[in-house]
Amino acid sequence: MSKLIGNQDFNTASHSVYRLTYHVVWCVKLRRHILSAEWRDFLFASLCESAEFVNCQIVEVYGEENHIHFLLDTPPTVVLSELIGKLKSKTAAALLDRFGPFFYGKHERTVWSSGFFVASTGGVTLEVLKHYVENQGRA
Repeated sequence: MSKLIGNQDFNTASHSVYRLTYHVVWCVKLRRHILSAEWRDFLFASLCESAEFVNCQIVEVYGEENHIHFLLDTPPTVVLSELIGKLKSKTAAALLDRFGPFFYGKHERTVWSSGFFVASTGGVTLEVLKHYVENQGRA
């Protein structure tokens, strides 16, 4: 459910009104350039499906050959680091099942590097952030 306060939309739960949007960046293991356009399309669909499964929403997503950016809406009950771990795990499994392993040896079942970047969107409007994510990698 959502609630309009002033000119902004907020989500609602039984005892809270909130809007928690995060800018998240994941890098491919060893920053390898493996995410082709076909793989990114599949990854974006898998990411959106995985987020909905855990009661979150992907607002915008953009990727390059070695990393992805996305905006993530979450309810206040979510532990962000656990959520990101689940999303990384589910998307990695989907990519590996669809396209096979990217690396060899001890990294055969690995897609993402172990870390991530996350920032709350603070006072920036969603439109500004969407524009930023959409235009990543363009000069």
